[in-house]
This record gives sequence, structure tokens and C-alpha cells, in this order.
Amino acid sequence: MRFLFFKSKLFSSVLQQKTKTCNRTLLGWGQKKTVENPFLILRAQRQEYGCIMEMMWRFYYPDEPTVASLGLGHKYNPIFDEEALRCLTEGYSFVAKCKYTGDIVGACINNTACPWDPDQLDQMAKTMKDVNLRQLYHFYSYVQRAPLLWQQFGTTKIFEMNMVFVRREDRKRGVCKLLLDASRKFGADCGYNVIRCDATNFYTDKICEKLKMKMIYSIPYCSYTGLDPAHTPLIKAPHPHTGVRIYVDLPFSQHK
Repeated sequence: MRFLFFKSKLFSSVLQQKTKTCNRTLLGWGQKKTVENPFLILRAQRQEYGCIMEMMWRFYYPDEPTVASLGLGHKYNPIFDEEALRCLTEGYSFVAKCKYTGDIVGACINNTACPWDPDQLDQMAKTMKDVNLRQLYHFYSYVQRAPLLWQQFGTTKIFEMNMVFVRREDRKRGVCKLLLDASRKFGADCGYNVIRCDATNFYTDKICEKLKMKMIYSIPYCSYTGLDPAHTPLIKAPHPHTGVRIYVDLPFSQHK
């Protein structure tokens, strides 16, 4: 009798458990909720350029390690605006917008680069009166030239994902990854053999890794001293930013 009673209790317990499971499924408890993406990734329009450049002074320059470490993040200068506008007018940039309000929440500024561009950056730097700004542009010239991408991949023009930012209240929501992914795919659609991203901060670095881009060159900040006779590192970025890691995507190449 004890055996029959035990079987009866066991059957009852299993039946109750199945009933609970069935109820949970019927009520939707067992189903994963799909979170709707509240952002749209779109090509930047000419009428949006002014808004993008204004947002860069709030959400890009103050947080960009190479700019902020030299005290240039909150110090307005027209050169940054001129460079941003030059990139924007190429027509390759993207914005992220809230699909409910239409507000721009971030942007990826893209442009093309040719083998002579590093020399032009050096020449531009020599005309700058601000010492820190001049050193920064010499550093940018060095970074652009160092991996020799044009020679390595036999091309005269590459697609650069130059600057990316997201407003602070929308960070850690995947917006930056969406912008970079859309940009690199667009670069490939335009026929560019080499898509480049210089990850100057830790977070962009991790996104490039997630996008399975290839890290091809690295410049630790502590290794670049510029023209300083005392060999003091120019960029003293805060943790966790330790250097520039240069990534490429090679959509049509056997070098993958």
C-alpha cells in the first residue's frame, strides 16, 4: 500500500508540475520578450551638419582621450569644426535617431583618406599657434601614416570611420555598435577595399572586436613622445584608455 500511495503522490506531483508549465506557457511566462530597437540609423543630411557639430562639442571632444588629455575638449577652436564639416560634406556619415522623437542621439563621421593626407596634416599642424593643438595634429598624422595601409593593400583611397559619439543618456544601449556596423557595411557597398577604424579609446576597441574587424596596428600612448626632447609621452589618457588600436575590414580581399 505504501508503494501504491507513493506512486499516486508522484503522479500527482508530476501532473501539477506539467499543469504549471502549461499555464506559464499559455500566459507567456516561458516566452522571451523581444526588446524593440528604439533607434534608426540613417545617412546624415546636410541640414543636420550644424546639429552634429554642436553635439560633438558636448559628447565627443570632452570624452575623446587624445583631445581631452591635452585640455582641448572644452576649449573651442574652429579647426575641429572645419575638419568635421570637411568629413561630413563627403556624404558618407551616419546618424542615430530616436524613432519616437526624431532626435539625433549619436553620429559616426566617415570620410576617405589618401596616401598624401598624413603629409597634409603635418603641414596643417605647422600653421597652428596653439602648441597642444599643433602636437595633436602631428600625432594624428603619425597615426594615419604608421600602418602604411595604402601600400600594404595596394590602394590609393580607403574608407575611414573617423569619429563616433553617442550622447551620454543613450550610451550602453548598443548605439555605437549600430553606427559603426552601418558605416563599415556602407563603405563596402561603395566599393572600398579597406575600411579603417582607429580605436583611440577602450570602448571603441571592444566594439571593433565584436564586429570581427582585424586589429592590424597598435600605438601605445606611452610610446609616442612627438618632438619632446625629454621623451615625455604626449597623450596621458585616463584608465582604461591605453593607446590607439587600428582596425580594418577587408570586404573584397584575400588578406582576411
